[in-house]
Amino acid sequence: MRIYVAGKKDTLRTIASKYGIDLGPVLSLNPRIRNPDLNIAGLHTFL
Repeated sequence: MRIYVAGKKDTLRTIASKYGIDLGPVLSLNPRIRNPDLNIAGLHTFL
């Protein structure tokens, strides 16, 4: 597992795409973020 600090305009969808990871596992590792298209700048996320 990797911790990523979201930058400006990052969403779970853009982060998953950037690292070539399926969105499903990224969503399950970050249950507090329910919308994959929500701007999450500054939040710690798990990959």
